[in-house]
Amino acid sequence: MSNMNFFQERLGRYFLQLRKKKTKRKLHLNTFDTAQSIAIIYNNTDKLSVQKTEHFAAEIAQSHAGTKISIVGFSANTTTKQIHKTDVFFNTTITKNDFTWYGTVKNESLEKFIKTPFDILIDLSMEQCFALEYIVQLSHATFKIGRL
Repeated sequence: MSNMNFFQERLGRYFLQLRKKKTKRKLHLNTFDTAQSIAIIYNNTDKLSVQKTEHFAAEIAQSHAGTKISIVGFSANTTTKQIHKTDVFFNTTITKNDFTWYGTVKNESLEKFIKTPFDILIDLSMEQCFALEYIVQLSHATFKIGRL
C-alpha cells in the first residue's frame, strides 16, 4: 500500500511469503471462450480508471455472455468502501481499512475473493501496489494475466 513504511512492507512481504507457501491452487490455461468466471483487479486512482475498467468488463461480458465477472479496485485515497453492481459485473473498491497495518487482509469478503478459483484473474495495475500484489499472489485463480 502506498502509505506503508519500509518496516511495514518488509513485514507484510514476510507474511505474504509464508502464506504463499501454504497456498495451493490448480493451474489451468483458460481463454475468454472457456472461462466461466473472470476477476479483474486494478488500482482505483481516479474516475477514469474506474470507467475504463468497467468498460473493459462490459466488453468481455458482451462478447462472452454468461461469464461471471468480479472487479476489485484498490483506492489509497479513500477509507470508504464502495460497491457498484450491474447486471454484468460486481465492482468493489477496497481501501487500506481492508488490510492490517502490515498489509495482510483482514476483510472477510476480500479473503473470500482471494480463495475463489476464478478461471482467469486479470491484473490491470500499472504501478506497484502491495495490496494488489498480495491479492494476486495468493489468489486461487487457475490462470493469471498481468503484472505478476
